[in-house]
Amino acid sequence: MSKRGVVLHESARNIIYNVDKYFESEKQHNFELIQQIQAASTLSGPNLDVILTREMYAVLLQTLQNTSKVTERVHLATGVNKNTVTRIRREKREAQANCSKLAPLSKKTSKDLEISS
Repeated sequence: MSKRGVVLHESARNIIYNVDKYFESEKQHNFELIQQIQAASTLSGPNLDVILTREMYAVLLQTLQNTSKVTERVHLATGVNKNTVTRIRREKREAQANCSKLAPLSKKTSKDLEISS
């Protein structure tokens, strides 16, 4: 479903930002797990640790690495264009720095432009 031409008001933009923030925190958490998996010299130990096959290891590692694609995941979860997600993320950071709110994105039309004579 395309959202082209739809004005995203503050509440919708905040939801998109919150989804983005959730996926970003998930990415950071999983990045630590990836480092631990890659640093492991063996996948089993003498203390009855869980034994993973190479296939299970590869699937687990790939799944964790896919969580680093935050913008793609927000796009798929919300149906909002990746460029819009990136713009909302940037504007939210700027708004937080200035202690202001997000303004809705709107399409500029010829009615919005003033004609000076």
